[in-house]
Amino acid sequence: DNAVGPVDGDPVDGEGEGEELDVAGVSDPTAVSSFPDAPVEQPVLKHGLLLRLWMGHLNEPEQLKALVQSHIDNMEDLRQRAQLHGDHATREPAWAFSKMSLKWAQRYYQSEIDLAKELLADIDDAAETLSRVRERDELGNPIPEVAGSWRDVEDFVQGLGKGEQG
Repeated sequence: DNAVGPVDGDPVDGEGEGEELDVAGVSDPTAVSSFPDAPVEQPVLKHGLLLRLWMGHLNEPEQLKALVQSHIDNMEDLRQRAQLHGDHATREPAWAFSKMSLKWAQRYYQSEIDLAKELLADIDDAAETLSRVRERDELGNPIPEVAGSWRDVEDFVQGLGKGEQG
């Protein structure tokens, strides 16, 4: 089977779980001929670390910072691996676009590192804001001051997206 798709292997996201892509199907004429016309899809923010931080009120700030530091360490390793592969991708002229992709990967991982470093201060800011919550439930979860107010905010933001001013 020459289909391009996931196979077992090293993680692609640096989080310890994941898949690599099997690009053997690139020699398939059908795959090659349809590739130039395939739409470029909008990126999706499906980020394991960010999902954990989004639920940060369930953790202590120092635990969250340790998660962020672990993510930074993973991204630094991946950036170094991309650089190592890129540095050795000069032997074959046919690898020019692979080398270009590895350079992009290095920049991508560096941007992840930079964003994660900013999160360390953001965690402190969020923890300070959360400390001002007036009421908590029996599990310690914050109780909103105005129940359902997220709907008003969502409606307002949706209106802005449609060009309406509220």
